Amino acid sequence: MTLRPFTIDDAPIILSWIKDKTAFRKWSADRYPVYPPKPEDMLAQYDSDAIFPYTAIDDEGNVVGHIMLRYPDPSKTVIRLGFVIVDDQLRGKGYGKQMLQLAIQKAKEEFGAKKITLGVFDNNPSAFHCYESVGFIVTGSDTYLIDGEEWMGIEMEILDRISVDNKQKMETERILLRPWQESDAETLYKYASDPEVGPRAGWPPHKSVEESLEIIRTVFNTEGMWAVIWKESGKAIGCVGYLPASASNLKITEDQAEVGYWIARPFWGKGICTEALKMVIDYCFNEKGFTMLWGDYFPSNPASGRVMEKCGFVDTGEETLCPNLEVGSDRPVKVMKLCP
Repeated sequence: MTLRPFTIDDAPIILSWIKDKTAFRKWSADRYPVYPPKPEDMLAQYDSDAIFPYTAIDDEGNVVGHIMLRYPDPSKTVIRLGFVIVDDQLRGKGYGKQMLQLAIQKAKEEFGAKKITLGVFDNNPSAFHCYESVGFIVTGSDTYLIDGEEWMGIEMEILDRISVDNKQKMETERILLRPWQESDAETLYKYASDPEVGPRAGWPPHKSVEESLEIIRTVFNTEGMWAVIWKESGKAIGCVGYLPASASNLKITEDQAEVGYWIARPFWGKGICTEALKMVIDYCFNEKGFTMLWGDYFPSNPASGRVMEKCGFVDTGEETLCPNLEVGSDRPVKVMKLCP
């Protein structure tokens, strides 16, 4: 996915995703005086030197999302996101999260933002959880009169992307778990480009060092994600961590989390995944206070299941689909769980 400047030609596509007036107000609040809006109304919203609208484009060149960045005050140290929307046929597949991550990166690197904010109505829980999943936290709330009704608006602000969790370092005699660094990009590409690695975990092989760097800046720069460092070389050889409920592939509650991991092929069969996962489990239960941990794996990759078994996970006997996966979303996974 990429973000390019919005043009009026994009407007009919974007506006077609809004199916009724309630959805329209969730998206635009009271910014538009009439419903339904016309493309020229959308263009008029962006008639300011402090507003920067973008269109999200997928790898085939299709319009899949839209987002606006603006300076809310003259200091130009804060960026506020707005008019966030993805194609209604693609919701629940990770497009919104990916678009937000790109916008956050743009706000920091191109606009020099020290703080990133946005607002969401409490009757839009899917959007709220999507914002949470990329690091936004609630900072306040207020009521707004929308078409004669009182709606509760929630103010949110982005967390430091190197989160408190990721500042936590853990180690054993052989490995160190630490936050991912941009300098890991070449090593990440070396191992993540292996076609035998990513698809086993639900993601495609990396195509370039640049792609690996982008993933470090976005996907790996989130809550509860660590690089697995082989102490002998000082290089990253894999990834381990947990997903909170808002980002999980499984239907779990807020006091639970889903674990995940992968290790480069030259290091398979050495017990490294088990070693790394045990440290994350200890952290999840003793530091984060989760009441249950979950995991899943493809039946075609039984080695992943054995890692969880060695760490105490038990087979629930259930299988499910994970529609958010980039690879294998149509294949069932076996579900495992672990109690403290």
